[in-house]
Amino acid sequence: RGGALLSALARLARHGDPAVRDLVEGLVEKSAAPVLAAAKRWLVAGQLLPDAAGEFFIRETGEDHGDFWEKRYGLVETMVPSFVPRAVAEKILVAGKTITFLRRCCGDDRSAFAAGEAGAAKNGAFDYAKGGAPNAELEHVVDEALQRASSRVLDALRGEFLLVEHLRCLSACLLLTQGDFALRVVDAFDGVASAGPFSGGGGDAVAAFEAALRGSNASRLHPAALERLRVVVVAPESPARDEVAFGLSYDAPPPI
Repeated sequence: RGGALLSALARLARHGDPAVRDLVEGLVEKSAAPVLAAAKRWLVAGQLLPDAAGEFFIRETGEDHGDFWEKRYGLVETMVPSFVPRAVAEKILVAGKTITFLRRCCGDDRSAFAAGEAGAAKNGAFDYAKGGAPNAELEHVVDEALQRASSRVLDALRGEFLLVEHLRCLSACLLLTQGDFALRVVDAFDGVASAGPFSGGGGDAVAAFEAALRGSNASRLHPAALERLRVVVVAPESPARDEVAFGLSYDAPPPI
């Protein structure tokens, strides 16, 4: 069924008898149309057509278990038609996932191509090529759609979602590459520790962190990034001990 059946028909279409070849070629062309239409819908809009029989080569698992990109959608290798190269099928999968990511996580519900481009400008890309040869136009359209979608993801992450600013904050404050902040954190916590154990609630640890942040160049980082820093306080293992451990965490906002 599906792509597997198309591959079998495409092999039969190479029959030496011209009458058989022409007959099977017509069957392949008509049978390939729904699969290629599904590929176009996924590539352009990131949407899967109803596929109760499981004939398309991209399938939704139904659950992502917290890993949308890796688990939600997958390539069914046995359903990839022989006239669609494996590399092209993988790009189609990634391009559709990228469009889905933009819609689901970035609030961008645009298609890979503008309304006019998806039709007239792309005629022939999703047609079966006689003889079962790979369609060069399809590969070109897939590459273009993937490049456009990937650029939109990068633009959204760098712009609206401040990816670079969040990375700078992570590097400066969690990896302690901001030298003066690292020194002030150590000094601040040494000062609190010399006065006695940290309080069970961790309030003095939070105050020490905030003082180190205000007194260093890390305070110049983007406010939206700084507000994601958290002091994590770990309660003592034994109730008899009033010391607490602490650390820094970063609550990165979706879709980062």
